[in-house]
Amino acid sequence: MTKVVEMSNGLGKTPCGRCSCIIVYTGDYCLFCDAAKEMLGEAIAHYGVSDAAICQVDVDSEDGCGCNDGITRLPTIRICNVKLEGLPDEKEITDAVLRALMMDCFCEDPRY
Repeated sequence: MTKVVEMSNGLGKTPCGRCSCIIVYTGDYCLFCDAAKEMLGEAIAHYGVSDAAICQVDVDSEDGCGCNDGITRLPTIRICNVKLEGLPDEKEITDAVLRALMMDCFCEDPRY
């Protein structure tokens, strides 16, 4: 079982210190964020992973989880140790999701 560390805002942390194994970074003026979120949702659903696995981080909000270091473009999707910037290709997302699912530390919902 993956160990989860509780943060002060009630969210858990994965063993690598992120708020989730799958994070999508968005912003108020991001033109392609909705499309990227939809592509990501379809990719994880294909492998039976719930949308609860996705942590959405609004980089314009002060209520961030602390996981947005190094984010310079939107949308950005971080799946395990893979960072996809801009509107990614479906194959890139699918490959990253599959690699993450094969990791022993993959945690579908770090709140539990």
